[in-house]
Amino acid sequence: MTPYVGGPSIELKEFLEAEERTDISIVAKIKGVPFPTLTWCKAPAHKAEEKSKVEYDQHVNKIVTEDKCTLLIHQSLRKDTGLYTLTATNNLGTDSKEMRLNVLGRPGPPVGPIKFEGISAEHITLAWLPPKDDGGSKITNYVVEKREANRKTWMEVTNEVKECLCSVPKLLEGHEYVFRIMAQNKYGVGEPLDSEPETARNLFTLPGACDKPTISSVTHDSMIVNWEDPEYDGGSPVTGYWLERKETTGKRWNRVNRDPIRIMPLGVSYNVTGLIEGSNYQFRVFAINAAGIGPPSQPSDPTIARDPIAPPGPPFPKVTDWTKSTADVEWDPPTKDGGSRITGYFVEFKEEGKEEWEKVSVIDNA
Repeated sequence: MTPYVGGPSIELKEFLEAEERTDISIVAKIKGVPFPTLTWCKAPAHKAEEKSKVEYDQHVNKIVTEDKCTLLIHQSLRKDTGLYTLTATNNLGTDSKEMRLNVLGRPGPPVGPIKFEGISAEHITLAWLPPKDDGGSKITNYVVEKREANRKTWMEVTNEVKECLCSVPKLLEGHEYVFRIMAQNKYGVGEPLDSEPETARNLFTLPGACDKPTISSVTHDSMIVNWEDPEYDGGSPVTGYWLERKETTGKRWNRVNRDPIRIMPLGVSYNVTGLIEGSNYQFRVFAINAAGIGPPSQPSDPTIARDPIAPPGPPFPKVTDWTKSTADVEWDPPTKDGGSRITGYFVEFKEEGKEEWEKVSVIDNA
């Protein structure tokens, strides 16, 4: 019987999928007499033109028997994914076959750099991009960790982040932190992406002082305090105000409002009630922004809690007796005292036919 003589031929699966950290055997059946020379090449999965010879070592090895050639990958890694080509050559010809290998595993690191979207004394908000390699499985979540820059121990912030954005709370003002982010899929947690160091701090300052408040609409138990926004908001919008009051006879300031007074488009005012009639009051105001409470304004001018006072109405005079040079004048008090007790009267006279009045005296209303 004449032995088989002919060019090489290869039988090889077109696709193979396996999990990371398993041993993978890519087995090809070989024919050809004389027995062909066998060469394995590898290219990135989506760049077939970037083909290069497989280098054999403890991780990847080639085993050849009478009719088979096996490429053995020990403890496979995600990076072993690619397009593998086996070429068989003898003096009668050449044959090549390709096989795609997909090693499923943990995802690669997220794409950086990590951006600091928001910085304050207690919170820092991080943003990043998804990893270029999802490990062949959908990203389920991200793990976020932190450490102080002068320490080596990492602490988990959360493992429940679904999007590429995370606000890290409970930071200490003035402390410098480093953050790292890892993507996770059903095969595990991938390699981390580390941030640059960043300090927990407010990027703005306290607001400035408001101008001295003014007082309006005074009654015996209330008055309205008015003021304008401060010229300087500290780089963060003013969100409200605290209002304080004190009697001029005392030294202690007391807060008027339980909750911050909301800002208004055209100045701010607040109706203070529960005042003591006859007491003399001063008020001061503090602006509030994200950094805290600013300095107090100058105190308002002292104002007495009393109902508004208007000039009294006219008395009702009548001449009861007279001589060549004198006249006795009596009068009834005005029907309206203007909101305050009558304290005295002015008496004036003029000659008939003249326009100018002459003052006689000031009479106390004893």
